[in-house]
Amino acid sequence: MSIKDRTCIAGVGLTDYYKRGQSGDKSALLLCCEAIIAACEDAGIDVEEIDGFSSYADSNSAALVAPALNIPEVRYSNSVWGGGGGGACAAVANASAAITAGFANVVVVYHAIKQSPTSRFGQAFARTGGGYGAGGTPGADFIAPFGLMSPPQMFALIVQRHMYEYGTQPEHLGSVGVTFREHARRNPKALMREPLTLDDYFASRIIAAPLRLFDCCQENDGAGALIVVSAERARDLEPRPVYIMAGAQGGHGRWGEAITDQQMPEEHWHDVMNTNLNSCFNMCHAVIKQMRDQNYGRIINISSINGQKGQLG
Repeated sequence: MSIKDRTCIAGVGLTDYYKRGQSGDKSALLLCCEAIIAACEDAGIDVEEIDGFSSYADSNSAALVAPALNIPEVRYSNSVWGGGGGGACAAVANASAAITAGFANVVVVYHAIKQSPTSRFGQAFARTGGGYGAGGTPGADFIAPFGLMSPPQMFALIVQRHMYEYGTQPEHLGSVGVTFREHARRNPKALMREPLTLDDYFASRIIAAPLRLFDCCQENDGAGALIVVSAERARDLEPRPVYIMAGAQGGHGRWGEAITDQQMPEEHWHDVMNTNLNSCFNMCHAVIKQMRDQNYGRIINISSINGQKGQLG
């Protein structure tokens, strides 16, 4: 059974974004509810019509969110493991699959972040306690002595090997940061909206070679939500819906290990890269082909400055 064009994104809701520790007394649950209410208003759907929940790496389970929003019945609840990555896409795909299979009628896809002013997600392996502390786990004992305590340090080694294997250049990394900033400048809620050039990128400090400051994401507090409904239901709603054409999740079985295990056999490393990168590109190419064939949609290249305007091609 295919999910192609059987469900739609009918509404989108975003809270304001805050730098870590500046969201005041707003809890992650409150931010989450604000985003969901805004998404329902955008879709023209009553909050109490929600009967499904889909998220990823979020502490706000349906058991917390549904009572807070006075939702009468929960028919579907799902969350993708992991700290991010493909979790956002997978959560949308799960919502679409749930509606297609008849598990729910109106599924909200959501994610909220509220960090403590005294700790950060990216410091997990450097701490032994606290809500995000992972430094006391057995796995940390194998990586912390070598300085791998945060995502930039872990991924820096992977990027170095990628540069060695495939000839990736620093300019390629810089173009991603510059393009992401250009997209942020179009978002009135974004916190970083000043122009960024390649010169600015190369002038920024090294965090973990070859990664610089603008290779790293800023950990902001805030929440976002999408309302997903069937294509039939979307026809009765005022906003123009966005059809969900495809979704995929997964990866090589050793991907989690690849983040920190720099000594895995070479064939495993290539399998990890091929499975996780090539599968993503192949799916994108398939979706782009359908968008061209059906002459609708807008393609935005998030990794190249040439795709800022959303040109087809």
